[in-house]
Amino acid sequence: MQERWHYVYYSYEPWGRGYIGKRTSRVPPNLDPYMGSFTDTTFCPTEKIVLDIFDTATEAIQAEIILHHYYEVDRNPHFANRSKQTSTGFCCPSNSLQNLSEQQKIARSRKISVALSAGSQGFFYKLTSPSGRIIVTLNLRETCKEHGLNRGNLCKVLQGEKKHSQGWTICKLQLT
Repeated sequence: MQERWHYVYYSYEPWGRGYIGKRTSRVPPNLDPYMGSFTDTTFCPTEKIVLDIFDTATEAIQAEIILHHYYEVDRNPHFANRSKQTSTGFCCPSNSLQNLSEQQKIARSRKISVALSAGSQGFFYKLTSPSGRIIVTLNLRETCKEHGLNRGNLCKVLQGEKKHSQGWTICKLQLT
């Protein structure tokens, strides 16, 4: 099996506009010639900066979501992005879809997608590890499981009752 790299990048025109994107590649990021999936024909990037490399595509998408919201890439004239990434997708237990018709499955998928795209939660978490690694996530429960953290203790850090949990700090930020 070939190795894959999940990364977030900024491609740009020198002294011009830029584009923030996420990429999964079988080529190391510094060797990957990919510049983005933009549709603006007037945008011609020649440079690319790899902002960060992630263990999973979901982590990379979560970072892209944060950057898109922070820089308002859908409204900011500096960016060639026409819209913001708003969700990492969704999953349903496979048995929950067995008794649905194809039209019902499509309707359910659209409904879930619209809810996620609307940013129903409206916030994200920024965690900092004891070593200084920053993790951005929309799903605190899964991130705690993945990194062996106690969610209750992190909530106490959020509420100001504790300074850290196992050396980790956390803050909750608005997506807007």
